Amino acid sequence: MVEAVKKHILNMLHLRDRPNITQPVPKAALLNAIKKLHVGKVGEDGYVEIEDDVGRRAEMNEVVEQTSEIITFAESELKPATLKEGSFTSEEERTGATGSCREPSTNYPMQGCPRQCPHAWARKGSANPSTLSCAMPITKRRFGAGTAKKMLHFEISKEGSELSVVEHAEVWLFLKVSKANRSRTKVTIRLFQQQRQPKGNSEAAEDMEDGGLKGERSETLISEKAVDTRKSTWHIFPVSSSVQRLLDQGKSSLDVRIACDLCQETGASLVLLGKKKKKEDDGEGKEREAGEFTGEEEKEQSHRPFLMMLARHSEDRQHRRRRRGLECDGKVNICCKKQFFVSFKDIGWSDWIIAPTGYHANYCEGECPSHIAGTSGSSLSFHSTVINHYRMRGHSPFANLKSCCVPTKLRPMSMLYYDDGQNIIKKDIQNMIVEECGCS
Repeated sequence: MVEAVKKHILNMLHLRDRPNITQPVPKAALLNAIKKLHVGKVGEDGYVEIEDDVGRRAEMNEVVEQTSEIITFAESELKPATLKEGSFTSEEERTGATGSCREPSTNYPMQGCPRQCPHAWARKGSANPSTLSCAMPITKRRFGAGTAKKMLHFEISKEGSELSVVEHAEVWLFLKVSKANRSRTKVTIRLFQQQRQPKGNSEAAEDMEDGGLKGERSETLISEKAVDTRKSTWHIFPVSSSVQRLLDQGKSSLDVRIACDLCQETGASLVLLGKKKKKEDDGEGKEREAGEFTGEEEKEQSHRPFLMMLARHSEDRQHRRRRRGLECDGKVNICCKKQFFVSFKDIGWSDWIIAPTGYHANYCEGECPSHIAGTSGSSLSFHSTVINHYRMRGHSPFANLKSCCVPTKLRPMSMLYYDDGQNIIKKDIQNMIVEECGCS
């Protein structure tokens, strides 16, 4: 029975096997995200109680949509964002460095090089005129003092990429302000989406040298917000349209550059990542394992950036309320619902299923005598009622048919779990729990 339940749950989650959790998200980051997004309640014992809104809506006879809430924590595997020489953006400055440009009269100049050299053309180690270079300033991206240079990478889970409609998507960032800061200055935080454009020439190799990304990169401002620097707090940046475009293009990676002008001057800094710790001596001759954090590190982990996305399929299903069927209590032998609860901890699944603590694998059992089948209130379909009408009168080919006790109403179930990519997914699974039984 338990193995059948396991197989059923994996099938409803569209998983072949249970996710392999080798290095779960730090508990501090997990609990903080759950609290902020109100997808569940965290008890004093640290256990998560999921809010089963979908089940309550079904009981209230409301339309229930097939939606999933997905929390993706940021990764930072990309190099600091830079642009090649000659690239122009809205944020640029002239540095004091000098760069080489081919003379227009002998060769095509590089992008960003002047048609006329404002300084003297100079030979560069060769008598060939085509190697003349111009001593000129190089145009580079201006990050400015206190501007965050790191890139954040969000890998949307397979579950999320298979959904087609983004209800809303938000990036959550924590701004830490120095306690000594008494300024009421506002700073502007901007989110730029970086996109890769494949190249077909030799410059692709240079791009990899510069920024670690293949092909040319373009970036688009997708969200910005002016925030106070009076206290440390979370800030939310809507990115729904950007995530929707990604899904429409069949992509699952969101690369974002975070820029915060004047952060350093105001004593503010963005917590972009909680660093993973390797084994090290704790000062008492004992080694700390990877993933173990001190109090300060644990706090920083709880401020790890994350992307929250609520998405659904384009076609929604509706569920309507019916009359309740019989509960099996040991006193009746006619068709009824038998309660059966499977604890995820008992079957060894509590490491990847965050909430709920178990599954109500109810099933139907009991007899279906002729006087029960087809009567009002037995939750039968019109089709079953008509068939039973002819069966009771001995009409062929229905005379030898027997009614069976089967589920006549199933309700959805909300689950919060990790996938293989360490993403946290909240999914409302339709037709998961047997609510009523009847005779077919």
